[in-house]
Amino acid sequence: MEQIIPKRERDIVDINGDTRRICTLPGGQQIYRSRLNMMNFLHTKRLPTCFHVHHEDENTQNDDLSNLQLLSKGGHAKIHHPRDYKYGVSMTEDKKGYMTCYNKVYWQRNKNNTVYRGKQLDRANAKYQATKDDPVLREKRNANGRKNYLIRSQDPVWMAENTAKKRAYEAKKREEKKNEISQLS
Repeated sequence: MEQIIPKRERDIVDINGDTRRICTLPGGQQIYRSRLNMMNFLHTKRLPTCFHVHHEDENTQNDDLSNLQLLSKGGHAKIHHPRDYKYGVSMTEDKKGYMTCYNKVYWQRNKNNTVYRGKQLDRANAKYQATKDDPVLREKRNANGRKNYLIRSQDPVWMAENTAKKRAYEAKKREEKKNEISQLS
């Protein structure tokens, strides 16, 4: 395959503040010079976006082939954000998964720490107290509940399960009241 020769090249400043060389290909596509060098080296017309081109000396202006390394997106993130993988999940790729792992580890570490648990419960209680009486938030919560109920009520399986749960809850409450009355007398 012939080498891809760009129509024109120009310098830009990327989001990290580094100066990079941008090439305009014959089809009008714009790519970094480092990706173009890697594509020419691999004899391909396209390099999937799941592959990143890493500069080994961290100098983005040095697009020499000996300085470039082809990495997966996750492998590239591990090099630039090593602390990000502390819990086995990347925060930049899956923030919810990262926070779930972080909270599990932190909770295990502090489960017997009464000061930590007390502070955590105080924060949760303060947040609840601050929002429970707010009429705007109350209406928003109620509206979301009504909307979700309307959507779910179209599903006959969900309605049957929900009805069974309600009946079981009501029966449990009736049983508890009977036990209270019998204990009082």
